[in-house]
Amino acid sequence: MYVGIVLLVLAWVAVRTFYRGAPWPRLPAFTAAGLMPACAGAVVLVFIAQLLVIGYVARHQIASPCFLHLAVPVVADFSSGGGPAMPLTSALLAAFAVVQTLLLASAYVAHQSRTPKRWEWMMTGAAVALGLSAAVWAPAMTSPDPLMYFSFAKIGFGSFAASTHVVRLPNFSAISCEKALLPSAYGPAFIAYAGVLLGRIHDPAVAVQTLRATNVLWLLACIPLLRRANVPWILVVLLLLDPPVLFQYVANAHNDLIALVLVLAAFACADTSLIAGIALVTLAGLFKLPFAAIGALAFAARPPAWQRAGAACAGVLLALIISYAWAGPRYFEGLAYYHRLLDATGNPFDVALTVVALAAIGAALVRRWYAGVASFSFPGLAVAEIQPWYALWGLPYALRERRHFALWIVLLPVAAFLMDDSVSRGAQLAIYAVAVVAIGVFVLRDLAYNSKPHERASS
Repeated sequence: MYVGIVLLVLAWVAVRTFYRGAPWPRLPAFTAAGLMPACAGAVVLVFIAQLLVIGYVARHQIASPCFLHLAVPVVADFSSGGGPAMPLTSALLAAFAVVQTLLLASAYVAHQSRTPKRWEWMMTGAAVALGLSAAVWAPAMTSPDPLMYFSFAKIGFGSFAASTHVVRLPNFSAISCEKALLPSAYGPAFIAYAGVLLGRIHDPAVAVQTLRATNVLWLLACIPLLRRANVPWILVVLLLLDPPVLFQYVANAHNDLIALVLVLAAFACADTSLIAGIALVTLAGLFKLPFAAIGALAFAARPPAWQRAGAACAGVLLALIISYAWAGPRYFEGLAYYHRLLDATGNPFDVALTVVALAAIGAALVRRWYAGVASFSFPGLAVAEIQPWYALWGLPYALRERRHFALWIVLLPVAAFLMDDSVSRGAQLAIYAVAVVAIGVFVLRDLAYNSKPHERASS
């Protein structure tokens, strides 16, 4: 559903690019003092309510009881086995996503309507701190990945395998619902990082809290990097307030954030030092392979086209070569195992989204062309399948494209929800039907506007 909606939106953007788009109505000016911090605080309160709902479901679900015995309770899947409470939960999460998007948009419009005073910025900063704290102490998760990271830290490079494998270490059993552990889909740099961070920790709950607290530091590291890229303070703050960012990268502690920060660091230095930029992109790819391709955008601002393409290819090739030399062939065999397990290569919609993302990177490097809101296509570059924590992968593209950066940040809650397993098949079809009708109306509106020359001239 997410993939289909993104492709529909990209088709609409193509229509608006080929024809003149009808003008949008003016947004109301929100000039009330304190509105920006009020909206920020409301976003965090809704986020806390979301955490409490997920925590309640994690402790009462029936579908996967093994998840209840993990150090931090995990919701396996909202769409099955949970009795009558599950449809209500899915509806609540959808409502949370819509409300969060509206509140983020209101905070942005309030900032644009008047210059906030110092006390307003301070209160907004307090809301950011509260959101980060809530994510660190979240009562449950929707992904067992942090517990897998803990297992990988203990096993080391034995994490790389061609399929599931049994862990045989003294005084340690794999943190999983199964007796065998999945192979690592993460690169050798992450296995080394996890070993240093978690190697001496023996309590899985402490490991999760350590990962969460460390990811807060990685998230805060985005601030100077985004500011160096001339991102306005309001957009930096909205990113730090964004519930999917707080939930997926702090509460769920996904390691994508580390590679993302390395790509942003490459953005910061690639214009002045090509070698440093290539090294950072390569390192990002050694944490998680798709970021070698995403990091290619770090070179999109350099003048000669051959230099942009050459540096991008160098980052990808170095990530592949070093990964093979450092982790061995089992790393790539494990990636192939995930594709077979999830049948990720057979879905034509996923393939189409991946093609759009790769074409957007190529056009940015070769001709400095940007495809509007193509940043929403970047979850298609996922190693195995599209999941909510891939929603932030489009940040580097949105940062380069700039025109839709605010729109991309504001829509993250809805985008992440559309990727989530909590959406049932019936709800997916209903939402997709609404999206088709809505986007169709927008397309017809633009085409009708172009059929009236006097209106085009007056605009």
